[in-house]
Amino acid sequence: KGRDRSKGRGRRKGKGKEKRKRRERKGNKLNGKYGLFKTIRGKGLLIGAVLKDEYDGRAGELSALSMQEGLMTLIAGPHVHRFAPPLIISKVEIDEALDQLDRAYAQFNKQA
Repeated sequence: KGRDRSKGRGRRKGKGKEKRKRRERKGNKLNGKYGLFKTIRGKGLLIGAVLKDEYDGRAGELSALSMQEGLMTLIAGPHVHRFAPPLIISKVEIDEALDQLDRAYAQFNKQA
């Protein structure tokens, strides 16, 4: 009772937004490079990338290729490749994850 539970909470304000913008900028660059997605949606770091019609139903393949690169991703149905990193992810880890996605997308394009 009576303890200030908000102590220290304001210090990280804006860090999540900064990480999201970094991920968006680099993620959009990857999509420009490979052209796999028709829309990328989400909030914060939780992202769902909707595959273009020509890749319809192949989200599981992307997830498997990401796993081969050491990155665990999810699917939200057969058409959405989903990213749900931990909230404490660092900028360096975001960059590493995007490099892993780059390699996975390159493999996917070779198979397409």
